[in-house]
Amino acid sequence: MSSEALVAIIFFAAQAVSVDQPYELKGEAPGMSLKQFKANHKHADCSKRSPTLVTCTVSGGVSFAGVPAIGRYQGIHAEFIDERMTSLDYTVTLSSASKIIPVLTEKFGKPTSSTESSAEWKNSVGTLSVSDVWMPSN
Repeated sequence: MSSEALVAIIFFAAQAVSVDQPYELKGEAPGMSLKQFKANHKHADCSKRSPTLVTCTVSGGVSFAGVPAIGRYQGIHAEFIDERMTSLDYTVTLSSASKIIPVLTEKFGKPTSSTESSAEWKNSVGTLSVSDVWMPSN
């Protein structure tokens, strides 16, 4: 059984009141409505998981910082509670953190913490992290 390396961009919103702004990725940020997300992604596959939780997946035609999503588990994954976004993941091709981190550093400044293959930005509103991770191909 083989494995493929993926880079996951994980975006979580905290429940804090602050003057900081949420991290915005490609026009999407915590708090955006499910309706707006569906308008932005006409082919989103959304499922109601509970009376308050909806998860959506977008595959095909997805890229991040110029890195395409082409594998089985790659694309956009979003969660909504009470129809408001609480998390957003971009999962793209093999070992891409080294290409994505400089783009996010230019946009958001120096990461709060980083290694050769990961970086994290934190403020009082949420966390944005990028890392190379291994996921099974089957």
